[in-house]
Amino acid sequence: MKSTAAIEAQASVAALAARRDQWAKVQIRATCAVLAMLAVTVCVVVLAGNLGPQHVISDIQVPDALAKAIAALSSSHGNAYGRLAPAYEQLSSWAGGTLAKVVGFCGLFMGLAVGVIKQSIGAAVVGITMAVATMMMPAMLDDMAGGATGVSRGRSEASVAQIAIERRDTEVFREVLGRVEGSFALEGDFVLAQMNAGNASSAIAPDSEIGLGKENQPARSDASNVLTKLAGQKEILPRPDVLYALETSAFGAARSDSAKAYLTEREGRAQMARTAAWLLGSLTGLATTALGAWFLVSVLISRRIRRINDLLAST
Repeated sequence: MKSTAAIEAQASVAALAARRDQWAKVQIRATCAVLAMLAVTVCVVVLAGNLGPQHVISDIQVPDALAKAIAALSSSHGNAYGRLAPAYEQLSSWAGGTLAKVVGFCGLFMGLAVGVIKQSIGAAVVGITMAVATMMMPAMLDDMAGGATGVSRGRSEASVAQIAIERRDTEVFREVLGRVEGSFALEGDFVLAQMNAGNASSAIAPDSEIGLGKENQPARSDASNVLTKLAGQKEILPRPDVLYALETSAFGAARSDSAKAYLTEREGRAQMARTAAWLLGSLTGLATTALGAWFLVSVLISRRIRRINDLLAST
């Protein structure tokens, strides 16, 4: 027959084990919260990088006259795939758009979170596979449509020009310009200078420091020539971000008032985002430290419970 002390000890151990189980449930929620904070911190860091002044133009400005001329070309290339062009363009837009990126990121995050909660690698593998498949979908659609070089089958001229602009493929864009009816020399040079602006972004440093001055001279010359031509006309009005990128490529710094105002505004936004990222990173670090200490206490309690149970069993 067990003594009263042994019974009381077993009751205390059972109460301690129940508290440990309650902690485990709360720890799962806390882990999800810390992972969410980490994801938000990463997003804010990426946002801070994108909010700064951009030397590479992400959204190339195409003059309205040139865009209308390209759209006026034949909607297909006269092959059997012409009827599939609208469906392909719609699928390609979805696969390469923001929605697909959000779905891929959510799949990756949920897979990692469920894998941590269930202590299983299967859920993490499913999430990573979903993210990789979403990332590779535009390339797979492109291969199905016949490749990305030259004038691809199943695409309209406007689609070919848009893809060439997104990929900074100057050769394909020049091919499209060669089929446009009318004279759009300035408009074409303006778009090509934007596409080459990223190659000359290193012009902000002296050539002797970067060692790439000779390679960047053509891009700098194109940007300088386009800016000179734009100064004498009023039909094409570059956006502030485009003007900043072109001036940085040509001269190494912003010169016009519009570009300087853009630089000041973007630097202010980037500084605010960096401050927010630092605060979120600090909070995430503190939360991670507290969660780690909590897990350590739980492990120590579990060991103490096992030790007490062993002592009770031996007596």
